[in-house]
Amino acid sequence: MEHKSYLIFKLNQYRYGLETSVVQEIFFLPELTPVQEAPPDIVGVLNLRGNILPVMDLSLRFGHRSIQYQITDSTIAIEWQGFIVGIIVNTVEEVKEIETAMIQAQISYGRKITTAGHHFVAGFAKLNTDIVTLLDPQHLIEYSEVVNPLIPFKDKHNRSLSRRQAHDPELADRVNPEAETTALPGETEPKDTKLGAQALRPNPLTDRGDLVDGDAQEYFCPQATPEERAIFRERAANLILASDRQDITGLMSLAVVMLNGEYFGLDLSLVREFTDIKQITPIPCCGDFILGNMNLRGEIVTLVDIRQLLNLSGDGVNDVAKAMVVHLKDIVAGITIDEVCDVIYLQPSEIKPAPTSGHSGNNEYLRGTALYRDKILGLIDFHKIITEQELVVNQEG
Repeated sequence: MEHKSYLIFKLNQYRYGLETSVVQEIFFLPELTPVQEAPPDIVGVLNLRGNILPVMDLSLRFGHRSIQYQITDSTIAIEWQGFIVGIIVNTVEEVKEIETAMIQAQISYGRKITTAGHHFVAGFAKLNTDIVTLLDPQHLIEYSEVVNPLIPFKDKHNRSLSRRQAHDPELADRVNPEAETTALPGETEPKDTKLGAQALRPNPLTDRGDLVDGDAQEYFCPQATPEERAIFRERAANLILASDRQDITGLMSLAVVMLNGEYFGLDLSLVREFTDIKQITPIPCCGDFILGNMNLRGEIVTLVDIRQLLNLSGDGVNDVAKAMVVHLKDIVAGITIDEVCDVIYLQPSEIKPAPTSGHSGNNEYLRGTALYRDKILGLIDFHKIITEQELVVNQEG
């Protein structure tokens, strides 16, 4: 049977695929420099080992609304006939060999009169219960017409998106509520129509409501915290010096956090978000590592201090203000952390077995170690933690 290799990634909670033959490399989203005269979906450029790489916001390319960028977002560099462009996605998942018989090139909608599409879709793949949309890299790069928005930016006209946001807190947080685009039927057209689509499209790299005129152009991802902005900037500097493209086969993505001055990594696919801790409701008769519950946009999330499980000191835990919200199977929990450091990709060959002694003095809940910033990074085995510990308390706070 014939197979094709695809890189599978997520964008706005949906799965997409690109043939691995066009994928040059993958890296986490760095700081970008906006270009005023670029097409509206090209939201900036970066210096990649001395070459200027244009970067496309895939959501804008599809005509969707602008999404606020996060440090967990990734950039995939793709090449077509000698031209390379980066595309911004939410999460890179895996490389998958897909049987060609499981790929459907076209879908019939039963309509006799059709309108021309944008041809970004090369087909659809059936993977278990999921459908993966396979993209055409040539049309992503070369198609030149302005894509009309598929989802209006004004929430009051978009009941379907509002319903999705109500059931998807992550999507609700990422949507830029200030973004606007072309007028809907019955609305007044924007006055400055001569500027075209680029004037109507928001740029999530620079749009900031409290800034006026050209001041906003000085900012990259203005919603980011100072710590996150420093991470974006450091990534951009590292890409200038990077020497080799990555082999994307078998890459593991990890969220890197700090606990008591030590680095720990957790499978990024388990991480739903990072959040500030505002108020903790104590829960009686629980283990010491259960700190209590917090209300996260109406969802009750149990906060867990895994320092004890890693044999780290609990001193100062009452002062922590950040949590990493993780989701595995039916369990959602918040793990208290000192700092969000980075998101990285590792090859399996870079992971070493956890030593019997050394890192934190207890490696029972580590599935290995790796080198990060010339220090040891412990890889947390969250599956083992939830298997052996009762993490979630079904009690509303």
